[in-house]
Amino acid sequence: MSFVKPPPRTTWPATALSTERRHGPGALEPSSQGLAPSTERRRGAGVLRLPSPAAWPIAAFLVGYPIWWALGFGGLSIIVVAFPMAAVLWRRRPIVVPKGMGLWALLIAGYLVSALTLADTPPGTYGELDTGRVLAYAMRLALYLALLVMVLYLGNLTERELPQLALVRMLGVLFVTTVAGGLLGVFAPAFEFTSPMETLLPEWISGNSFVRNLIHPTAAQVQHVLGHASPRPEAPFEWANAWGSNVSVLLIWFVVGWWAHGGPVRKLCCALLVSLSAIPIVYSLNRGLWIALALTTAYFLLRPHPKPPTTPTLHPTQDIDPAVHTRAHPHSPPGVSPSAHPRPHPTPGIDPSVHPRPHPTPGIDPSRHTRPQPTPHVGPPDLLASHHFHPSPGSVIAPGRSRRALVVGAAVAVGVVVFFAGPLGGIVTQRLDSPHSNRIRAFTVTATIEAATHSPFIGYGNTRNAFGNYKTITTGRTGWCPECGHPPLGSDGQIWLLLITQGFTGALLYIAFFAGAVRRFWHDRTPIGQAGTLVMILVLLYMFVYDGLVTALSLYLISFALLWRNTHLGTP
Repeated sequence: MSFVKPPPRTTWPATALSTERRHGPGALEPSSQGLAPSTERRRGAGVLRLPSPAAWPIAAFLVGYPIWWALGFGGLSIIVVAFPMAAVLWRRRPIVVPKGMGLWALLIAGYLVSALTLADTPPGTYGELDTGRVLAYAMRLALYLALLVMVLYLGNLTERELPQLALVRMLGVLFVTTVAGGLLGVFAPAFEFTSPMETLLPEWISGNSFVRNLIHPTAAQVQHVLGHASPRPEAPFEWANAWGSNVSVLLIWFVVGWWAHGGPVRKLCCALLVSLSAIPIVYSLNRGLWIALALTTAYFLLRPHPKPPTTPTLHPTQDIDPAVHTRAHPHSPPGVSPSAHPRPHPTPGIDPSVHPRPHPTPGIDPSRHTRPQPTPHVGPPDLLASHHFHPSPGSVIAPGRSRRALVVGAAVAVGVVVFFAGPLGGIVTQRLDSPHSNRIRAFTVTATIEAATHSPFIGYGNTRNAFGNYKTITTGRTGWCPECGHPPLGSDGQIWLLLITQGFTGALLYIAFFAGAVRRFWHDRTPIGQAGTLVMILVLLYMFVYDGLVTALSLYLISFALLWRNTHLGTP
């Protein structure tokens, strides 16, 4: 009687936690098929994994933002969730730091130094050091520190803990919230209520106008931009301009998550919701937002979009790393490197000399006339396209790109005609014919630059009030000049805020941080890479017209973290 030796049992790899220790924090696991069924959901050809408990702080901030807004925290909730983010970081040292983050650290260091001039009064301004000035300084410092923690936290989570697509769709959920808040501001502009935070704070804090805008939920700001009372949506953010800048950034990520990575149902919902968002976008009367949307459309049409094939073909002269490009063993479990299962040796008893391989033709290099094996699909499609596929100049199909540009251009043209033929077009025309806010901006910007020249290196730590306004040199409202007031310097754009608070040094550090991100990530042609680069460009535009505090800076830095993750998570 003969016994047949049973085949060896397949040994599964260690847990996913050991993978993180082998590859370091933020590394991308070779495969996601080893996840338990409860932590993954298939979507078409890919796998969408739900975030792990380590990712709940960012989920609580983005998905739960309406609750934060109703409680009175609003954009300041990023400071609250920064504490559990810091706890997650502390448990996974050493921490990976992205390139360029040193500029943000220098920005924070400069802001600490600017506290020395909090009590100073530059020429052309007035005011004394009081509690409101100190609170505003402390709030901005806490926000800058929280954003630093948030970026490091997002970049040090693995793809298993927080998939890129999951983070993008969290931003998409906030876009839905923003559109709902905008519609509320259009159709119920008087809606407001007292938040629990506003009730708990003492009157000398909650009565401050700056603090009240942050903790008092309102649906819209009613202003006389068009010569009559007109609502400008602001829910669920702190100002109408903040709503405008935030909706443009969230719209980009919503399209990436629901259109570029969505099926037919998601694409239909995306088209309907984007069309619905046109109503509050027009009523916001934000010219900066309208310019940004035009820039976004031009960016999409003009920038090339190379689309790799399903099984990329490598150049014959391209080096192939056998440790990476190796056919997987048919019995290897998910998550096991193919190098652990080499090809079997020839069958015993068979002389390979009986079936020799044909010799190459003399004078011909076989390496130049051999069809390379296709690269195995490792990682998400967008990451694969960015780091494992290197298209040649001729691999981009020009007719397809031209056809797409023609279709999108025609759709935009038809949409513009229909738009201006309807009632919304009249509102845009009235806004363009009412540029009186330009004189207000010109006054505050000029006064800000003048004040910054007296402390060009460290600024004054906080905003200041200017004497009079663009109409008069009097101070405060009077019976004959109800529009006279005290415009705070630095309130018309993040770059002007940095000039008055941190001098020209802080402004240059801010520009260098986001301009450097555009330079480093420009060649990332994946949907996430192109969307993130576009957001960095919009930041450089918005810094002249919109204040980045409070929620806008959070979205800018989350977009930066997505770009960074798209680079270092895609490198095995």
